[in-house]
Amino acid sequence: MVFAIYKNLKIMKKPKVGVIIASSLNRNDLLFSRSLNSVLSQSKPPDHILIVDDNQDETTSKDIEQRILKLKNNKIHYIKNSQTPNMSGSGAWNCGIKWYENFLEDDDYMAILDDDDSWHEEYISSCYDAITSSSRMPDAVFGFIKRGDCDKCSSFEVEDINISNFLKGNPGIQGSNMFFRFGVLKAIDGFDETLASCTDRDLMIRFLQKYSNKNIRIIPKVLIKYFASKDSVTLNFTSKTKGLNSFHIKYIRLYSKELLEEALQRAKNLFNYQESANIKKIFNLVHKNTKPKKIVIGVAVHNSKNTLRRCLESILAQKDVKRDIWILIADDDSNDDWKKSISDILKNEKIVIIDVKNHHTAKTRNDINHYIKMLFENVSFIGRLDADDEYASEDVLSKIESKFDDIKPDVLVAGNYLRLDGKIIDRVNIATSKLTNKTHLLSRLKKMSKGIAEAELPSCNVFMTPNSLQDYPEISSAEDHFLLVRLLLSDKKIEFAEDILLTIYNLSGNKTADNKQTEKYLNARKQLYEEAMRLCKMKKED
Repeated sequence: MVFAIYKNLKIMKKPKVGVIIASSLNRNDLLFSRSLNSVLSQSKPPDHILIVDDNQDETTSKDIEQRILKLKNNKIHYIKNSQTPNMSGSGAWNCGIKWYENFLEDDDYMAILDDDDSWHEEYISSCYDAITSSSRMPDAVFGFIKRGDCDKCSSFEVEDINISNFLKGNPGIQGSNMFFRFGVLKAIDGFDETLASCTDRDLMIRFLQKYSNKNIRIIPKVLIKYFASKDSVTLNFTSKTKGLNSFHIKYIRLYSKELLEEALQRAKNLFNYQESANIKKIFNLVHKNTKPKKIVIGVAVHNSKNTLRRCLESILAQKDVKRDIWILIADDDSNDDWKKSISDILKNEKIVIIDVKNHHTAKTRNDINHYIKMLFENVSFIGRLDADDEYASEDVLSKIESKFDDIKPDVLVAGNYLRLDGKIIDRVNIATSKLTNKTHLLSRLKKMSKGIAEAELPSCNVFMTPNSLQDYPEISSAEDHFLLVRLLLSDKKIEFAEDILLTIYNLSGNKTADNKQTEKYLNARKQLYEEAMRLCKMKKED
C-alpha cells in the first residue's frame, strides 16, 4: 500500500524539461533568429535552455555569449563543447547531457534542437501533455518533422519505430524531434561520437535494443521544421559517406542480405553512396567466411597513395600459405584519393576498409586491432605492415605460419631490411633472442635513448595471436617499441624468427623523419628506457 502511494506520487511529480541546442558552423544568426527564438516562443517554456557551442572560431563564440547576455533570461545557459568537436553534433549533445546531470533527474525530460531548425510554439506543451496523460512515464515522445526541401512531412506510427527501419533508413526521427526521458539517454550512453553521420539512427537502434518501442508516444502533428542547409552533414558528401561506412560496419551483424541491399540502395539514391562493394565484403566476412582459418594483416593509411600499391602487392604475392590472408586497411582521414589509384587491387574480396579520424598512428593501429576482434573469426595470428613498407619476399608469411604451427607462440618477432632514400642499405635488423635477456635489452634501449644504437628494436615485425593483442600507448613516437618491450617483459610465449627478414622497412617515412629532427624522438626513447627499467624492477620483485 505504501509503495503504491509512493509510486503514484512519483508519477504526479511534474517533470522538468531541459533543452539542448548545439551551435556550429558559425550559424549565429540562425541560432538566435530561428532555433532559440522558437524555444523562447513556446507556449509552455522549458525549465532550462542550454546552448552548447561547437564553433571553433573565438569571435563566433564571443558573439554567442554577448547575445545571450543581452537577452537577460536566466533560463539560458552557455557552455563550450568539451568533448569531440565537429562530429555531427554528437560531442556537443553528450557534453550537454553531462551538464544536465546537475539539473535533471532520471524522470525529467530532455529535448534536442539543431541550431538551424525550429519548433512549433506548441511543441513542448504537446510533448508534456503526452507525458502527463500517460499512466506510465514514456521513455520518449516523437512529433512529426516537415523538411524544408520536401512537400510532405515524415509521418510514422509506433510500429514503424523498429530496429530494421533504422538499419535501412530513417522513418522520421532526427535530432530536432528527439524528446527523451533523461534517464534513458544516460542509460544508452548518449550519442556515438565516432560517427561522422547517422548519429540519430545509431542512437535509436541502441534505444530500441534496450527499451523497445512499447513505451513511446507519437504526436501525429507536424511540430518541427527541418532545414537542410548547404553546410549540414547530410549534404556533405565526405562526412555522410564516412558516417554511413562506420554505421553499416557497426551494425553489420544485424543485417540480413536483403535488408543490407535496401540500406545500400537507399544510401546510393539519396547520397550518391559509392562504398557498397566494401560493405558487402564485410557482410560476407561476418556472415559467410567465419570458418576458414585466417591471417589478418592490418595496414594504417593516411595519404599513402604513392606507396600503398607496393605494400599491398607484397602481401597479395605471398605463396604457399595454408590459411586465408585478409587485409584490413584503416584509412585515417586521407584526402589524396588513394582508393582510385589502386581500385583494381581493392576488388579483392579479402581486402576490407574501415574509416577512422585520429591523425594519430597509435590510435589507428589500436582501431585496427579493435575491428579485427569485432569482425573476424577464427584468426590464427595478426600482423601489421606500414603503408610505406613491404614484405621482403614471397615466402615470408609461409615461414611465419610454419613457426606458429610448430612452436605455437603468443607473439612472434621477425627482422627486417632497411630502405633509405629509396635504396636498401647493407645494415639489417635481426630479431635476436638476446632481447629476452634483461641486461641486453636495457643496454640496447639505453643506446636508443642516446641516439647511438646500431639498430632499433624490430618492433614493426611483430605478430600476435588474438588473445595476445595489446593496445599501443597513444604517444606520437616509439609506440611500437613500447608495445614490444611490454610484451618482452610479460609472461607471453615469444618466438624470435632470427632466420626471417620479414619486411623492407622505410627509414624515410615522414613521421620518422620529422621525429628525428626534434627532441621528441630521443625523449620518447628515454621514456622507453625508463619504462623498461620500471618493468624489470617489477618483474624482479615478483
